[in-house]
Order: sequence, then C-alpha cells, then structure tokens
Amino acid sequence: MLLKRFFRRQQLLSPGVHFLHNKPTVPNLGDELCSPKHYFEFHSDGSTLIVGGGAYPDLGVKAASEISADVKVAWGIGSSQSLSKPAKPLKRRAILSTYARASTRDRSSAGDGIEHVPCVSCLHPIAETPIGDRPGLFLSKDDRASGSIEPIIDAYPEMIVGTNSMSYADIAPLFAETGSVVTNSYHFAYWSLLSGRSVRLVGYSTKFRDVLDLFELPPEFVPYDRGDANGLARSIEDALERAPLSASSRLSEFREINRRFARSLAEFGIHAAERDQVATPG
Repeated sequence: MLLKRFFRRQQLLSPGVHFLHNKPTVPNLGDELCSPKHYFEFHSDGSTLIVGGGAYPDLGVKAASEISADVKVAWGIGSSQSLSKPAKPLKRRAILSTYARASTRDRSSAGDGIEHVPCVSCLHPIAETPIGDRPGLFLSKDDRASGSIEPIIDAYPEMIVGTNSMSYADIAPLFAETGSVVTNSYHFAYWSLLSGRSVRLVGYSTKFRDVLDLFELPPEFVPYDRGDANGLARSIEDALERAPLSASSRLSEFREINRRFARSLAEFGIHAAERDQVATPG
C-alpha cells in the first residue's frame, strides 16, 4: 500500500526529453548554463529525464526518484559537502538503479559504473573568452554561500567585479577584461581555468577541491565557513597573498567527453545533435 502511494505521488513525464537542474531563488549563472539542453537538440519517443549538471547529493537520486520516466540520465553532476565533516561516499547502488546512464563531474567519484563527464558548460562560449590583463573578483551572490558581499566588493575598487547572479550578457564583457580571477564560485573557477586564466580560489565545500582536481591541480584553495562574509573577506585577503593557480586548458578534451556522452545515449533511444548555436538566455 505504501509503495502504491509513493508511485501515485510521482510526476509522470510525457514522451520526449525533459530536464531537471538546480534553479535557486537567487539566480546562478553556473546552475543555468550546466544543463545540456542549451548545447544539444534531443529527441526520444519515450519519456526521458536528464538530471544535471550542478551539485546534488548522490547525483540527484532523490529528485529523480520523484519523477516517473522510461529512462533517466545523470549528466555531469557534482558533489558539494561540508569541509568540517568527513565526506560521505556516494550511494552507488541507488544511483545505478535509478539511472540508465550515470555520470559525475568529479574525478574523485567516478568509477564502478559512474562515468566522468566534466560540466557541460564547457560547451558555452564563456569557456573560450579571450584573456584580458586585469584582476577580477567574481563571487557567489547567494547569502547562504557568501553572506553579504557588498562590503567585500567595495574593498576592491581596482578589480573587475561580478557575481554569478548576473546574466551572461552582463558578465561577458567583465570577464573578458580579466587575466587572473579570485572567486568562490565553482563555475567561475572552471571557466577561468578552461579559458587560460589563473585562479585564486576560496571555498566552503568539497566542490572546490574537486574543480582543482579536474585540472590536476593541488587542492590549494583558502577555506571559509559557508555564509560567513567576514570569513570570506579574510580568505580573499589570504588568497591574494598567494601565487595563483593555472593549468593547461582542457577545453577540447572536456567538450569531446560531453559529445561522446551525448552520442552514447542513442543506446537508450535518446538522440542528441549538437546545436549550431548555444540556446541560452542572456
């Protein structure tokens, strides 16, 4: 009886391909651009759910389980766990029983049936933005991540400043002026390293270690407590005293991994054709 009630509560998807990704109250450009819907045209005769990218506990199993679909796919989903506690391992059995194809953006979590697929936003033009010559400060606008950032921004008038709540149209000219970036945003670190910029990273969770590992860099970011604006301010000051990190761009490699993953879905009746032009707002 309880099982029947559970399945009655599930959202039933119609035939076709449907997408699920984080849509926080405070706009987040990274969460918006990390969905493969912007980069591929999908077709499926059956009902298909594609979850990702972004960060979800256990690759989004809970969210995916609330939706009924013929096929479910986890696309480049990451983990974000507190630095103050031992990281919990993925519930691999639940993941593999939920998804026909599961992938993660984190190299540390890949293996045993879970593929490594870097965030699909590598296919966005932001990841190939030509390098400028000014220092940049790009922060998460969400108070839960950063606290109030206005005093921090005011403290660095000499830097190009932006937040992840800005649209791509607004952030693109600012990002283009920068050659080095200080950030507490996973995606701004990701796009900076992909485009050849150097990075000083401050962070509050395991995802910051994972984005550096993606480029085979040491886990040299400055930690602070999530939501602690004073701690964030001190960490930025500390980071600016350190040498920035840089890496050879993995742009072509990461793009091809995503294209290959898209092609592999044909096994499940999901056909993906790369768009000629990225379809994303802003």
